Amino acid sequence: TVTGRLHTVAGPALLHLPKIYRSLLESRWKSDGGLVVALDYKCLEPRVARVVRELLCGGLPEEGSKECNPDIYSDFNSSLPREVVKKAVISQLYGIGLDALNAQLAPFGLSFSEIGDLISSAREYFGLDLLQEKLRVEWEATERKFITNFYGRRIATETRHTLVNHYIQSTAADISFLGFANVLRYLE
Repeated sequence: TVTGRLHTVAGPALLHLPKIYRSLLESRWKSDGGLVVALDYKCLEPRVARVVRELLCGGLPEEGSKECNPDIYSDFNSSLPREVVKKAVISQLYGIGLDALNAQLAPFGLSFSEIGDLISSAREYFGLDLLQEKLRVEWEATERKFITNFYGRRIATETRHTLVNHYIQSTAADISFLGFANVLRYLE
């Protein structure tokens, strides 16, 4: 994709293979000790958004502190089921509309105003309005309509409503590329 995130166009959708079936994949060099290695960056985009918020606001929480909760979804709202909070967070990071989110959360019996409150909470917790404004200024200042992600990679984007999504997703993609490169260096 434009952000560098992998998108399967044809062939098996291995990225969406349920965990219970992943053991079916094995290396053709298995008899020689070959392995299939999967790197799973749990909650990567929300974690990137949280760190970006801290950087925009002047610092990162200390590891092990209350503000550095490893479960990013229960960090700002523990009264709702984790699945509900996760859907609300993802809706904000990936640009899912309120109507689509409302349909996804219908089984949980939340009112439209409760969903709106949850979205407001997520936007505040991740500093998305602050990031949106920073990116809007950058985007409007360029003739070719691009932004740069955390690592300085240019991301061309046509519309303002994708700025936060493209920034977070491209930064997360670069983090995963760096992580994969580190694993390769280690294996060598």
